[in-house]
Amino acid sequence: MVNKIVPDTSVIIHGNLAQMLEKEELKDFELVIPLAVLDELQAQASKGRDVGFVGLDELKKIRKLCEEKKIKIKFAGERPSLEEIKLAKAGRIDALIRDVAKTEGGKLLTADYVQALVAEAEGIPVEYIAQEIKTTGLKFEKFFTSDTLSVHLKEGVEPL
Repeated sequence: MVNKIVPDTSVIIHGNLAQMLEKEELKDFELVIPLAVLDELQAQASKGRDVGFVGLDELKKIRKLCEEKKIKIKFAGERPSLEEIKLAKAGRIDALIRDVAKTEGGKLLTADYVQALVAEAEGIPVEYIAQEIKTTGLKFEKFFTSDTLSVHLKEGVEPL
């Protein structure tokens, strides 16, 4: 039996799915991309948001990887209506994505904790991919060394 993997927007944008394909972490499966994911990324890109362009580039990469590795890929589900797009922040697009996982009998792949919880509550098989939290210091912290007595910053002047 071929397993069906249904990714949501988060695993595409964060690059998790492409990385899993490159490392061949998924075995014997068919990839089902919800049309709601494609439309959501297109809408973001049309608004000039980087996340939309990043997501669409990732989708192109995923398609190429699937072709190279002979993995079946298809798009399924309903396109969101204008009303559903307006309700996106309330989780309506996520619900459309979960509906595809239910209809296709697939496992939802997500990096969104809330999406994973809701899918579990609905009885949808789900794999939650936690994101690494990258901590970076603030740029000005480099001025505070063990031998620094004081730092004087002046408005409108770049620190030396």
